[in-house]
Amino acid sequence: MSSVVDADSQVIKQVVTQQVRSIQNEAAIRRYTQKESELLKVEWMPPGAREISPVREDAVTEIEARGGAVPVEELHAILTQSARTHSDGTAELMTCWVPHEGVCRCCTAPVY
Repeated sequence: MSSVVDADSQVIKQVVTQQVRSIQNEAAIRRYTQKESELLKVEWMPPGAREISPVREDAVTEIEARGGAVPVEELHAILTQSARTHSDGTAELMTCWVPHEGVCRCCTAPVY
């Protein structure tokens, strides 16, 4: 019985973590876009290799290839496309900026 509880608590933790990060990402994007006249681009910043999903790792590689920072709309398109190219990707969740898996801790940072 304890292994069921442990598994359930891991799933619960992952769901809560994803939702919290989604809210944080959405709030950051809204703040950035409200200052649209000042904002040029955003960076997608991975916190460390062990905490980034393969889906987001591909996105980071693409963003770095484009100079390390992209407009918000372009970031969204890159993340969505990256999720579509992976069998376990969750492209449909990108409408709310939900991170892929609970392990992904990428975040946005404004570039003015």
